[in-house]
Amino acid sequence: MAFTRLEITEAVTALVSNAKFRSGKKLENKEEIIERTVDSIVKKTGSLTSRVELKKTADVYSAIFAKVCASKYFSTLDEDSLADVIEKTFIEIRAKYPDTSGLLQAPQKVNDILTDSFLKAKSRYLISVDNDAYEGAYKLIHRLKEHLNPTGKEIDFANEVADDAMSRFIKSYDPYGDVSFEIVARRVFDNAENSFTKSAEYKTREKNMPLKSEVESEGIELEEKVSSKEDKLPDEIVESVYAQVRKCEIMRDLFAVPNKLKISNIQLPYFRCFYTDGISYMQDINKIAYSHIKKYEKQYMSNGGLDMEFLNYFVDSPCEVISDAYKKPRAYMSKFRNECDAEKRCTQPLEGIVTALYLNKSEGSVSQMKNKYRDRLRLVLTE
Repeated sequence: MAFTRLEITEAVTALVSNAKFRSGKKLENKEEIIERTVDSIVKKTGSLTSRVELKKTADVYSAIFAKVCASKYFSTLDEDSLADVIEKTFIEIRAKYPDTSGLLQAPQKVNDILTDSFLKAKSRYLISVDNDAYEGAYKLIHRLKEHLNPTGKEIDFANEVADDAMSRFIKSYDPYGDVSFEIVARRVFDNAENSFTKSAEYKTREKNMPLKSEVESEGIELEEKVSSKEDKLPDEIVESVYAQVRKCEIMRDLFAVPNKLKISNIQLPYFRCFYTDGISYMQDINKIAYSHIKKYEKQYMSNGGLDMEFLNYFVDSPCEVISDAYKKPRAYMSKFRNECDAEKRCTQPLEGIVTALYLNKSEGSVSQMKNKYRDRLRLVLTE
């Protein structure tokens, strides 16, 4: 049964427009998702036998493109190779999930298949266009594994970290980008090494948070990273920065055990937004805070406090981890207000309207929750 482009567009638009994605929030990049889904279906409209088949096909393609359009990783592959990845993902999903309805509400199902296919294609692509980069990264990751496992202990974890490091490198490296493979690979190396060396701490951490401050022990190291003269800070400001970093540490560790904060389910979305705003703002205004957050990024990313979708909502550049937002432009205020300077970008701490629109709440409720958040912080920091 052949469908016209108009019929396909209507079917896809209805599906995507009514979809909810993660925690009931509206799906982003709808127009791009619809356009790409329609283009893909048009190419195989002759094989569709009914409207039921059209809907199943739209379910799968829209779920795939929801992930592709939301992640900068998939933009680092050339269009032909990416098209092949999408088709292979489509075929595997149809084979694995006879019932395709609801895939937009279960993005992890799509992501696991898509990412696996993407990594294989990206490896082949990277070897073909930049073999030196691939080989250099491979050698560096191999040295990482040897470094993490000099005596043969915890070999499984060392292998896991090295594999994850290589996967991250493959996904993030763009052969035609401005950053050399050495920089990307070194960043991966540092992050992976930190995740390994801190693993024992994660395994033995008790529930009575917060941990003893890491700030004092790393103070000299952090100061060394503030290298240029204009970035040097007076002693009293440095002391204030360390106090802020300590505050950041406490909140990070408390979010790992939410009951400790006594946060209700109603408060949690607000508190996560305020915390994300605070962490991203702190790392942006001074290098000491940024160096600390970068060094312990895995802890910040895994404790449940950060809302990365919110971060991507007000940062005008795709972010996979919190440090990706460092010194990146923020979104234009016209995204949040109808009447404003077209060239003005939102500033931090964020205006209430930004959080209100993201949570689909009133500015008044955001303001009330912000006061409760500040009160809770005061209690925590004076305990």
